[in-house]
Amino acid sequence: MGLKIRDDEFPHYVFMGPGVRGFFGEGYWFHILIKLLFGAIWSGMNFVAKTTTFPKRRGNLELRADGYRMRRMFPRCILARWLSSHVLNAVGLSGPGFLALLDEGLWQGRTGPWVLSFMAVGKTKKERIREYRDFIDLLKTRLTELCRNDAQIVLQLNFGCPNTENPLETLRCEIFECLTIARETGLPLMVNFNALVPAELLLELEQSGLVDCFWIANTVPYNTDHLGEIIFGQEISPMRQRGFGVDGGISGPLCFHYTAETVRAAREVGVKLPIIAGNGIQSVGAVRCLKDAGASAIEIATATILRPWKVKRIVEYANETLAQGESDENPFGV
Repeated sequence: MGLKIRDDEFPHYVFMGPGVRGFFGEGYWFHILIKLLFGAIWSGMNFVAKTTTFPKRRGNLELRADGYRMRRMFPRCILARWLSSHVLNAVGLSGPGFLALLDEGLWQGRTGPWVLSFMAVGKTKKERIREYRDFIDLLKTRLTELCRNDAQIVLQLNFGCPNTENPLETLRCEIFECLTIARETGLPLMVNFNALVPAELLLELEQSGLVDCFWIANTVPYNTDHLGEIIFGQEISPMRQRGFGVDGGISGPLCFHYTAETVRAAREVGVKLPIIAGNGIQSVGAVRCLKDAGASAIEIATATILRPWKVKRIVEYANETLAQGESDENPFGV
């Protein structure tokens, strides 16, 4: 078996990034080509649904009439650098809203453990807390049907997306209130950050008893240490020039060291809860590095698009080597 989060034991130690296979696991057009060329590279990964909002959200990704599948083959809000294997995205959590997704009836067919991801996007704290309350109230009324096929849901609360114009500095003062509301579901709670999250905040969250797991794998802002300029050759984000109003978030190898440093710092200050770490994992060496830093499991996203021929080997290695780190004497209590 794989990573255990509270009482839910996942089959693997590798998680797909939210949205890697869409809201329901439906995938995208290019996944047909990837499967033909490289096989089912998602085998050996735990399913994580694309992050949803409570209300319908336009975002920057053009969607089909169904409200959840992308319209364009090459969306303007996603920019890839194939040679360096980096992606800049300003998708902005486009989607039909939580109720519409529930009413599709596709999540209700899932079995075993999976991750449901949510983010509040209101412009004010009052609006975001209201979204949390509405989301949790609706989720509680639909939990029975969502779990009718022996599904076990871990609820991921996203505070790390850089494309909502609500940076962590803004959200930090309300995280505990949001978690308290989410606790009403009785589900294990996973908190989603990017690698710029302070280790001290992770420890504070663990000590609150409101959290069961940390996800440190979200994209990092474009202007982090001039990353955007280094990768894309310009100080101003291409997403601004395309008229999206946000800089976007970066994923890829140059982001990796931020994740490794944050995981290591979290363990050094005393964090013992499971940590799922990612952003920039494109080799087995990166997996070894994160394991040594104290990661309990890994997330893979960009590699599935830009380095699909590497994914199977990375997934197999990660599931094998991270399983070997599990024992009663594990210093991180995983």
